[in-house]
Amino acid sequence: TSLKKRDDALHFLANRGWSAVSEDFFNSLAGYLGKTLEMDYVLLGKLNESGKSVETIALYSHGKLVPNITYKLSGTPCDNIIGKEMCVYPKGIREKIPNDKLLVELQAESCVGVPLFDSKRKPIGILAVLHTKPLTNFETINSIFNIFAISAGAEFERKKWEDALRESEYFFKESQKAAFIGSYKTNFTTGLWESSEILDQIFGIDKNYSRNIQSWLNIVHPDDREMINSY
Repeated sequence: TSLKKRDDALHFLANRGWSAVSEDFFNSLAGYLGKTLEMDYVLLGKLNESGKSVETIALYSHGKLVPNITYKLSGTPCDNIIGKEMCVYPKGIREKIPNDKLLVELQAESCVGVPLFDSKRKPIGILAVLHTKPLTNFETINSIFNIFAISAGAEFERKKWEDALRESEYFFKESQKAAFIGSYKTNFTTGLWESSEILDQIFGIDKNYSRNIQSWLNIVHPDDREMINSY
């Protein structure tokens, strides 16, 4: 029943939703929706910076995950969904949107899609299901989409910030390599410190080196130890 599937959706989020790896969440969600809603296709797509195309992060087709694709929004059902509201094509979608070659290729007959937003209500993606037959379970789809749209949007935003952080860390590390400088941070409550990869190279230590105050002083030139210890 619709209520049972809604409860199952909440259970899915509670037990598997917040994966440590975003890709696992999106792939699991696409597979879950495809099987639960008995849909031929499920796609989770992110809006590219140009705002003119969508790149899928998870794509489900006839019972399995398939390689992701990028497609232009113009002339597709997604163009009517991104940044707007839920859009429903219960049947005859190919006749209503005749210029979408992907719909023809998939032999899609029906479609339901919802826009995904970030915390500032900025459009960031789409969640959609397509079927080769007319819709008969819109009530269930609507109920479950209302549950997952917010969670998927939040996960999209989290992944975006993680990617940005990863990129920033990469360039920081590359800058240290180029300049041959290192960095460290010390917790004076625990008396322990951490060091960057380049600083380890400069000091001639590895990951197994004990990182406490005394070990730091052991690295310092004997003539400077008293001054550094006071500092």
